[in-house]
Amino acid sequence: MTKIIYLFISYYFIKNTVSFIRNDIFSKIMNKDMKDFSLDNSGRYISILYNDIKLIEDNFLNNIFLVISSFISFIISLVFLFSISPLIVVLALSKSVI
Repeated sequence: MTKIIYLFISYYFIKNTVSFIRNDIFSKIMNKDMKDFSLDNSGRYISILYNDIKLIEDNFLNNIFLVISSFISFIISLVFLFSISPLIVVLALSKSVI
């Protein structure tokens, strides 16, 4: 169940973020002067809109959710362990620090 929620939230966030980035870049390209626009190859603009944004999505946005998911799992585990035996949690945390 939590995996489904994680996938839904990450898909929604990544889709909206990528859409925002693409719209922002597209508006900046469209607001360029015709002279500046014609200096670069149109393939460069297409590459920025698709390939470079895909790299950002794969290398940055997906990894953010892995870090957040791991942190939330760690906190939930600590809460459950603390509810079972606070002494064990304190001892385990003190041993991990040393």
